[in-house]
Amino acid sequence: MKIEEIVNELYESDKTVSQIAKELQIPRQEVRGYLRKRDKPKKSEKKDQREQRKGELIEKVKELYLGGKQQKEIAKELKMPTSTVHYYIYLLRNKSEVPESQTERMKERREKVKKLYYIEEKKVMEIAKILQVSDTTIRIDIQRLDIMAKKGQTQEKSIKEIVENDYINECRKKIKNKTLEKEELEFIRKISETTRSYGHEITYIRACILFSQMQEAKNELKYCIENEEFTRTTKKKI
Repeated sequence: MKIEEIVNELYESDKTVSQIAKELQIPRQEVRGYLRKRDKPKKSEKKDQREQRKGELIEKVKELYLGGKQQKEIAKELKMPTSTVHYYIYLLRNKSEVPESQTERMKERREKVKKLYYIEEKKVMEIAKILQVSDTTIRIDIQRLDIMAKKGQTQEKSIKEIVENDYINECRKKIKNKTLEKEELEFIRKISETTRSYGHEITYIRACILFSQMQEAKNELKYCIENEEFTRTTKKKI
């Protein structure tokens, strides 16, 4: 048996470096050398560990970048050079995992904020936590959305109504393409119950049919026909 193997065997039997050195009559420094060699990972293992670490960091960078954080903010949070963050984002863009520009990224985030704030009625801090950005960023997004909505707003309509109409229009497209998610059914129902407009009611009925909720669709249809708020022509359309 090689001396290196004997050292390892003695070390695994809970003997100290001094005890091993005394038993084998070799210097302690030599024992430590064998143990260092024993604990030293193989090159392939080191490479795997580096690749795993790199993959984890790239995912974290992606998460923070899509959440709306600047490259300098990401570098500071992850304690890495800005150049490394820039390189990781370059790799992600090549895989089409993040938008090409900051403008596109901001637009995507604001669409999420629009739904979370106006449709799901979540608070600023909740939205910030979901999107992993600061509450200040969310407040700025909401202010910007308010300004954009006011540009096309009539005196009779509130910003919330404009956002709800936009959301319902998007849902109509999804229903047509059969890409609507089931969780959105509840939001459509809430909007239709609040507004009781022809377009919203029809969208909700079609969404119910899409998810085979036929009894709910019939109940809503019955309500619309019996509702005095709708004209005879509207009822006929429904």
